Amino acid sequence: MTSAEAAASCQDVGLTLRTIADDAKGYGANIRNDRSSNQVAGYFGALFIIPLIGVQHNTEEKRQLDVLQTRWDRWIDVAKSKQCPFDRTLTFRGY
Repeated sequence: MTSAEAAASCQDVGLTLRTIADDAKGYGANIRNDRSSNQVAGYFGALFIIPLIGVQHNTEEKRQLDVLQTRWDRWIDVAKSKQCPFDRTLTFRGY
């Protein structure tokens, strides 16, 4: 546990988890939106054999989600070790 994690109050832990969850929702929304566009591009690409130039891979968003997942797991461990009550309905949802 880092010194920042050790010094965090249960309220700080809850706020950190909420922030991570909200950030993940934002990145996940970007990926889901691009997924729809990519599917349309794929359909047209298959029909007309056109290069799929407009396809978005969301590499950066996916990398950020990986970082957020690691932080989420870490702060869940902090909450458990401090026996902090936290909103069990709060979940990490990426894409």
